[in-house]
Amino acid sequence: MQKIGHGGGVAEFDGTSHRIVYVQNSATISRMNLSNGAVSTVQSFSNLSDMACITYAPWYNRWYFHHEGGSQFGGSSETAGYANGTHVFNAANLCQSSLTPVTVTVNAATTPTVNGASINCGQTAALTASSNGAITWYANSNGTGQIATGTNYTTAALTSSTTYYVQAGTGACASQIVAVPITVNTNIAAPTVAAATINCGGSTTLTATGLVAPNSYMWYSNSAGTNQIGTGANYTTPSLSSSTTYYIAQGTPGNGSQTFNYTGSVQTFVAPISGTYTLDVFGAQGGTTSQYAGGQGGRA
Repeated sequence: MQKIGHGGGVAEFDGTSHRIVYVQNSATISRMNLSNGAVSTVQSFSNLSDMACITYAPWYNRWYFHHEGGSQFGGSSETAGYANGTHVFNAANLCQSSLTPVTVTVNAATTPTVNGASINCGQTAALTASSNGAITWYANSNGTGQIATGTNYTTAALTSSTTYYVQAGTGACASQIVAVPITVNTNIAAPTVAAATINCGGSTTLTATGLVAPNSYMWYSNSAGTNQIGTGANYTTPSLSSSTTYYIAQGTPGNGSQTFNYTGSVQTFVAPISGTYTLDVFGAQGGTTSQYAGGQGGRA
């Protein structure tokens, strides 16, 4: 009878052959085919010491061992322990066909296809991206500042050229980030207004033409365009006693204010363009003396 080591081992049967896995010596764990005596190495070690036995628990994927001296796993006299491991098994007397490979192909997210846009000042741009992955829109080139998801994104009304960014997929499946430039045309044609001649003390109505959507007309009393006096295509001057020059532009007004003095009746404000407005409203101001200015009323 052949000696198969100096301790217990693990018995195996694959439906055809009986085998045993055992500690062959202080450096080798081997497998012996009991039907023909063939021995193969399972794994080599630097120092198993006088390891007396091994066994395997497939439920925990662990090899358990016992040795009486120090080994590469530590310990000294009469040491029991375990090491993590894996196992492969075949069911006994199993009737089955040969294995058929089944490949699952993963398609990476394709780089989004999207065109930039050229718009007039104050307009929005409708952008459309296409890819086989989910689309995400960003404000920044490094993929931060998410602003939208989905194939389509409509920008806010823009007054200057802006670049947006789009990406398909997420995480390890994400595509490269694509820049989407929006060019804003700020070369707006100046309105046309006919000059007028009136008698001293009279007034006249000036009419502008040439408006380009979504712009609106803005009338000014100075050439710097800082003192706005009206909006709309028509402006009626006050009574004039000397020749006066007015100025008009078309565009999308930015920040501005309008002050209403108390009249005792309803007062209205006509918004120059569609948009979001912030109203800062105070109640009637208190009286003013030579020493103090009256405080403003309640604020809404």
